Amino acid sequence: MGVPRFGRLIKTIDEYYDLARHIAHFAVKRSLGYFHHYIVTGWSSVQEKIIEYCVCFSNFCSSISSGPGEVIEKQISEDEIKKDIADGILYVIESPEYPHTDKEREEAKERFFKRLGEKAYRLACSNCEHLITYILTGQPYSEQIKEAGPWKMLLVDTFDNFISCGKSTIAKIFSCLLAVKPVSSFVKAATNEVLNAASQLTLNSTSQTVTVCKRAINLCKYACKVSKYSESQLLGSTECTSIAKTASTEALKKTAATTFFMTGIVEACAATYEISNLKQRKEKGVLSERDYKREVTKTVTGAVCATTCTVAGGVIGQALCPMPVVGYCLGSFAGNVFGRWAGSVSSGLVFDKFW
Repeated sequence: MGVPRFGRLIKTIDEYYDLARHIAHFAVKRSLGYFHHYIVTGWSSVQEKIIEYCVCFSNFCSSISSGPGEVIEKQISEDEIKKDIADGILYVIESPEYPHTDKEREEAKERFFKRLGEKAYRLACSNCEHLITYILTGQPYSEQIKEAGPWKMLLVDTFDNFISCGKSTIAKIFSCLLAVKPVSSFVKAATNEVLNAASQLTLNSTSQTVTVCKRAINLCKYACKVSKYSESQLLGSTECTSIAKTASTEALKKTAATTFFMTGIVEACAATYEISNLKQRKEKGVLSERDYKREVTKTVTGAVCATTCTVAGGVIGQALCPMPVVGYCLGSFAGNVFGRWAGSVSSGLVFDKFW
């Protein structure tokens, strides 16, 4: 992006001071090519160059450490302003819709105070530009997001999934591990079936392994670790491997059903809560109708895909890993991460294409 819409390059510090006497929207071009937006609502002392307040979301590093960015007021130094001017990266945005009268400026300040301390940063629908345009006009808008193509929006939605909504995402990912205990019980029951069968047979050690599916082999190996039998005894027995195949298949079915049920409940509750928050923000006017629908679409699709992929990942992990419970945990965790990301990002791109 070259110059922001209604943007004009600031050339001198005196020009900056003059613009900031009442209320002004500034944009600084960052090294990655995007613009960081903020407003200055006035100077408590122009002579001493003391700013009244600068409004923006807290910075990127703060967002990572403490969760979603917070709407804050902060000081801005003259040295920082001069450097941005010297580098040719500081612009003033002069939209005809911005406040021109004292009454309009006061209304803009009131909108800021209503959002001060808010922690609802999302790059796609509630970034610094959305915040500033809402304060100045009452309507949130981001030219950068509107003009972003599918590849940039993929990065934007990925950022929101893992960073902006990081804490809630981590909580939901770990919720998939709620199924660990019942899975452990299923594996234990399957193991006992194999060992009970083995106790009724005369087992001899052999170097040959009966041809059977991998999950049955893993179950036999796991049974050996908690019993007196060797791998060669169990894996060389047609009866034991046959029972292991049946028992592991039954355990896998129960695992899938339990995972789907428990993860589905968590995802549904979390999605309902998030949609409720989005609706409240839309009703307050800080989230546009289009952005509301897009975020709801991403939330619902992400929850459905996360649930489905948690089941699939857990089943695959349990079937492949030599340690069944560990395999389930790793597989379901990976499936949850991938499913949520793929569902939310792809639905966002589809939404952008048709709406």
